[in-house]
Amino acid sequence: SNQSGPSAIPPYTIPAGVQNFAIVANVTMPQPLNNAHFSLTACGRTTSNGWQGYEGLENGGQAQIFANSNELAQTDFNPGTGPHTYRLEVRGNVITLYIDNALVVQATDNTFLPCGSQVGMVSSQAIVHVSSFQVIRL
Repeated sequence: SNQSGPSAIPPYTIPAGVQNFAIVANVTMPQPLNNAHFSLTACGRTTSNGWQGYEGLENGGQAQIFANSNELAQTDFNPGTGPHTYRLEVRGNVITLYIDNALVVQATDNTFLPCGSQVGMVSSQAIVHVSSFQVIRL
């Protein structure tokens, strides 16, 4: 997908009122990303203006957290071509991206409170192999 918003939304929605959860995916990107990206999405909803929500994303050498197109936080991260466990955790207004159980980047934001019910994944111009995808209530 080259469009903003999830390119895969699992057949699951976050129950109303749940504000603390994690999305965990085991992902391998067999080719370097360069101008491509992969992300987990949370607190999403579809509106007349398109999809809105948070993205925890790996983007060609950086790990980032976005609220729609607004970058909230970023740090350098090179995933290589091996498998990684990505965990996007939402605890109220704190959004945290863990990679291989290590905190990589974190942001505090109130844009999508209360949290929308959609979770998913986005892949733009990247080959992504997903061996598992879980949503965990915290």
